Amino acid sequence: MASISTTQIPHHVTALLSHLTSRPGVQSTFILSRKDGSIIQSTGLYASSSSGRRSSGRGSGDGSSGESS
Repeated sequence: MASISTTQIPHHVTALLSHLTSRPGVQSTFILSRKDGSIIQSTGLYASSSSGRRSSGRGSGDGSSGESS
């Protein structure tokens, strides 16, 4: 059975996420653990992994796909 840890999210982080979710086009937010990448908190919509393209989760974090044309 997986254990669920409760992590306190600082108030300034929740305020920033609240502001971001109010912007047009934002459908969801995720707070991920730096330690293991697990989802700490999520809001809004999310797509299942069976919906079209799948990500390897190994991106550089800079928005580039790593593919050359």
